[in-house]
Amino acid sequence: MKRFQHQWIVLGLITLLTACAGLQKDGLNTRDPLYLKRTGKSALLVKDTKTNKIIKSAQIRVEWTQVTPKTTMNILSPFGTSYGQMIVKDGQEIELTTPLGKQKGQNAEQLLKRHTGFVMPVSGMRYWVKGLLVPNVPAEKAIKNEAGQYTAIQQQGWDMTLSKYDQYGPKQIKMKRMMKSGQALQLRLVFE
Repeated sequence: MKRFQHQWIVLGLITLLTACAGLQKDGLNTRDPLYLKRTGKSALLVKDTKTNKIIKSAQIRVEWTQVTPKTTMNILSPFGTSYGQMIVKDGQEIELTTPLGKQKGQNAEQLLKRHTGFVMPVSGMRYWVKGLLVPNVPAEKAIKNEAGQYTAIQQQGWDMTLSKYDQYGPKQIKMKRMMKSGQALQLRLVFE
């Protein structure tokens, strides 16, 4: 059971680097250009590209609120059971509270690497979920549709497909990253 909960927490950490958008009148600063509030689902798949074997997979539900400089995410099982809460400040300082205890770190990317073995761009995700490029970071690929929305981005080692936009950003994001170990990390986000 502890290992099963750990997989949910790991996926939650990965999702925290990504998720949500939707302006709501809840007293938060909705004029913040990176303001996000949405619920959704996230799925993680790790494959060995040599054998095409699935190494790890997990799914979670997320409730996400982002107001610069703080992001809060509640991590839930697909059935609504709480697995914990994460708070990230300034895209780096992180506090993770789970049934297994509370952990704090000054670097969200390093805390995630400690739990998953993967380094992921924490600061970049908050832009991608809004359908934006990370400022001041070169993009190897950036394709827009006729409406001026990004449909494909390659930035910081991630290949992304963004689709089904609403007024807040893409409702679906498919992400893929090839790891030096020969593994492919695939992350899919679907927002309500």
